[in-house]
Amino acid sequence: MDEPSTALKFLFSDHQRRFQDNIHVYPVISRRSGGLSAGINMNPDKGCNFDCIYCQVDRTPKAMADIQKIHQKVDPDRVIDELSHLIGLLEKNQFFSIPPFDKTPLPQRRLTDISFSGDGEPTMVPEFPEVLEKVLSFFKSRSHEITIRIITNGTGLFKKSVRKKVLDLFAQEDTPETERLPWSIWFKIDAADPQSFDFLDRSGMNFSSYWKNVEETLMEVPVTIQTMVMDYISESRSFHPEGEWKHNMREAMEKLLAGGAKIGQWDLYSVARMPPSPEVRPVSYERLLELSKSFQKSIPVPMHIFP
Repeated sequence: MDEPSTALKFLFSDHQRRFQDNIHVYPVISRRSGGLSAGINMNPDKGCNFDCIYCQVDRTPKAMADIQKIHQKVDPDRVIDELSHLIGLLEKNQFFSIPPFDKTPLPQRRLTDISFSGDGEPTMVPEFPEVLEKVLSFFKSRSHEITIRIITNGTGLFKKSVRKKVLDLFAQEDTPETERLPWSIWFKIDAADPQSFDFLDRSGMNFSSYWKNVEETLMEVPVTIQTMVMDYISESRSFHPEGEWKHNMREAMEKLLAGGAKIGQWDLYSVARMPPSPEVRPVSYERLLELSKSFQKSIPVPMHIFP
């Protein structure tokens, strides 16, 4: 991906989770999908089993003061109502007159995907499979050529029952092959060694257990790997992707692929929406490009970069 324009940089950085009166469905202009992405926020309570150092979701005590700490059941019918409202605005050619989306360049004025993402890990939410099923049913009767996408740290898919349910739903066996919706899973792997994992993802999970589950899951689930590439600069610590992090990531990806992991693509992206921690810094286009060229020497999957 080339350097984005000034207008696109602003839109890429403005990923608010609220739209009008919606709780769950929110529109964003996505640099990785290349157009309008309708996000489904399964975690308005900001619940997540990771606390990534680069995450834009503010979980500081002040930001969490008005958030209920107990998971509030997601109403699948409300999700569909909100999605229907957004799709209606698009079908009536009204959506791109709403600020800030009225500044969207013409090539990005298209609905590209429905993405389970938001303020936490969607696959950990109990209602996730039911909502996914209803979203698939909703689009079966519509003509939009969109992709259903799950953006995930993968941990919900560590459960065999969850990943079986997801794969069964995506198989869409009750739908003629020509009418089946395309789908993809963007599976986050930010680190391939215990120190980087603890520093970047701050999940509290044991790394060896986490990695064993990654290996098992990717043997069954086809994914695009998404990896955050960032600098961290403070008086007490500095972190840069070049060096040990790069070496460990390359070695881990080589082993995953050699072991039969279903990795179709690897995306390297950097910080577009600044997190609460000012020590986190984006990595330049040039550095992302150099990293991807280095990885491509021994990793035989397509790679894309998103500065």
